[in-house]
Amino acid sequence: MGTKFIDSSAWSKLLKKHKLRDSTLAPAMSSFWDCKPPAYEGRLIALDKLKKGATKLSKDAKFKAVPEVAEYLGYLLKDIDATLKTTKRDKIKHEANEKKHGAREVDMQFVYVDFLGSPMLSHRAYIEIKAPGRDTITLSKPIKGGVVSFKGIEIMPVGSLRIMVVPTGKAAHVSSGVTTYKLGSSKTLTVRSEEMSKIQRISAGSSAQVAKKIGSKLSAEVDYKILKVGGETYVEGETTTAGNKSISWEVLVPTGAFKLTVK
Repeated sequence: MGTKFIDSSAWSKLLKKHKLRDSTLAPAMSSFWDCKPPAYEGRLIALDKLKKGATKLSKDAKFKAVPEVAEYLGYLLKDIDATLKTTKRDKIKHEANEKKHGAREVDMQFVYVDFLGSPMLSHRAYIEIKAPGRDTITLSKPIKGGVVSFKGIEIMPVGSLRIMVVPTGKAAHVSSGVTTYKLGSSKTLTVRSEEMSKIQRISAGSSAQVAKKIGSKLSAEVDYKILKVGGETYVEGETTTAGNKSISWEVLVPTGAFKLTVK
């Protein structure tokens, strides 16, 4: 049957059409698709959540009363069972093959700090793990409190990590970085990503002009920070205008690159 019914968009449209509410299945479907093979452990966790959620809803009187929804849930459960079977089989084959080449199962934790030193929020993390001659592992999750974690990921002892974060809320900059890693004896690999920044000097008549000149799409200082105006230290919250004159501004902006530390 494949994965035809593991579709968060189709499920959301069905709920909207029949004015039903559910906050379980769509996130689990997204988690399933975010864990690309060979990240089988994440897929199995998502499928398990999906099966429990779909089973519960299929017994709920409100959902059973709508034939189209009840039919979808029935097909979804069959789809989940078929996908669980193939995913477990593929996981066993993959692990046997990887262990021949020295792969190890580790938990992975990624810490994200913005260019102001605060935990990143309202972003989604994308991670690619590569090793010579092996399949690329692709992971993705929303960043919560500056942290993203994955359990039981099979990776080679030596490889590379490509990390990127994309805003999920208002428009903002994208940062990325690449580094190598080497597994030690620990069962957890921790990667700290710190946004790098630089000071930019701008001649402008107002903070609105400053934002425009640095290409900010935001009215608030989210992807930049004003440090000095006309040589004087800027006090946050101040409104500064110079009429038709231009004055010197010092602004801290992210470079779009991460400084990565692997432990």
